Amino acid sequence: MGKNKDIQYFIASGSVRSISMGFQIIIFPIYLSLIGANPVTIGLLIGITQLSGVTRSFIFGMLADKYGKKPFLILEPLFGTAQFLSLLVSGGDITIIAIGAMIGGTAGAESAAGGPVGTAYLADRSTNEKRTFNFSRFWFATTLAGAVGSAIGALPRFFQDRLGFSVIESYDPLFALGIMLLLLASISLIPIKDSRAKQIKEKKSFWPTKSKDIVLKMSISEGLNGFAVRVVIPFLPLWFFSEFGAGIVLVSSLFALGRITLAFSQRLLAPRIAESIGSVKSVILVRVLSAIFLVLMPFMPSFHWAGLLWLLSFSIGLAAMPIRRSYLMGIVEQDERGASAAITQSTWMITGTIAPTIGGYLMVALSSAVPFYTSFIFFLANAGTMYKFFNNVKPPEEIEKNIEQ
Repeated sequence: MGKNKDIQYFIASGSVRSISMGFQIIIFPIYLSLIGANPVTIGLLIGITQLSGVTRSFIFGMLADKYGKKPFLILEPLFGTAQFLSLLVSGGDITIIAIGAMIGGTAGAESAAGGPVGTAYLADRSTNEKRTFNFSRFWFATTLAGAVGSAIGALPRFFQDRLGFSVIESYDPLFALGIMLLLLASISLIPIKDSRAKQIKEKKSFWPTKSKDIVLKMSISEGLNGFAVRVVIPFLPLWFFSEFGAGIVLVSSLFALGRITLAFSQRLLAPRIAESIGSVKSVILVRVLSAIFLVLMPFMPSFHWAGLLWLLSFSIGLAAMPIRRSYLMGIVEQDERGASAAITQSTWMITGTIAPTIGGYLMVALSSAVPFYTSFIFFLANAGTMYKFFNNVKPPEEIEKNIEQ
């Protein structure tokens, strides 16, 4: 099987998993609210979910360079079934839901991508010239799949109106669907070949010793970004619901549209910006623009205006995802990609684990707008550190382009 075939299977698996995550992101906070959880409890449970994903992703990423990436890619979706299962059988018991989150919690879009192991695997199966293209291709497919998942998130209303389900019971079919999708995501990776077998055998250390300076600086920047994202983003479905009375159908439709626009910005916009002004400047540009749109949302008078700003912030800000993942894989040593991705992405996820609890507290103690302001400050700090640390650090393809010119 060729590298391109492996990438196709990898993209297919990530897409299936993104469908489940597309509706999980929407229904999880709303479902918790319906069974009586307050914003602080919701933030804490989201934090537990994130912490579980962080811990597992870090361990898998550190082991993958030495023992191979394929086994961990197959295992990752299987853990995620525990969270859906706990929601399905809990009967609204917060303790059972928390246990499921601890076992099978995910780390958002990073988990759909296979976490740091998936990042390293995709880089290993790509040439320098095709690496950013393949990352954009992957995120395009998985983001569109996430849009399908977001649309599925509206089904509880259908089950209530057409099939006579109670409000709480109407979420159960989606929990069951999540389990089936994650099992399929795992099975679909069985045919792929592992990557960089020679380096796996020769690898002696789990730590990225040759790339430690780059990893440290990227971890600082990613930590700021993780907090900026997670202090407010997990609460957006609940925020639209509480501020404007937007029901689950309207919120799901907005999130589905957001993922569609994001997919095309990642596929069409991101590679062109990176090729034009370079990877680092691209990441800085889109994050600053995204932060501006986000911080303006609390000032909007209606759901439509706030939703429009969210669409702009979401589709522009996350367009940098394939660029920054590809960039890191290009500037670290090839046999340290898994560990480098594990450490930097774990830093993002650790601050992202803390952030929802803080965001929930800020919403209750101060104002629902304060998490937006906090996010804006941290986004600007993230952009500043990216410029300071990496403005003069070029990946191989950009160095070669400069030489040719």
